Amino acid sequence: MMLPLRFMFTKLLGLLPPQILRAIAVRMHAFPIFRPMLEFGKKMITSRVATIQGGAGKGLCFDPGEGGYPGQVLGSTDLEEQQALVKHLRSGSVFYDVGANVGFYVIIGARTVGPDGHVYA
Repeated sequence: MMLPLRFMFTKLLGLLPPQILRAIAVRMHAFPIFRPMLEFGKKMITSRVATIQGGAGKGLCFDPGEGGYPGQVLGSTDLEEQQALVKHLRSGSVFYDVGANVGFYVIIGARTVGPDGHVYA
């Protein structure tokens, strides 16, 4: 059985280093000729629930919705912030995500604080 194109595309992009993904995102605005192709890729990645490919949320199901970024599904968005969450939160902690948007940090925080912790968004 052939894997869906969206799944294969996300897996392939998930193999790229975060620096390359950021460079692609920057070029999207610098070179308008590539915009349709990059917008298609963005829509393919963020169109429905996916599994985060890397970073602190790797393996979690996530729906970026219309406000999300492909880098969230790929796990390459704000790596320093992701690492800070994992470093400073412990099992049983309380985590407040003030200004939560699509819930990217909420699910990472929930994984980190575990069933004994609390997350407020």
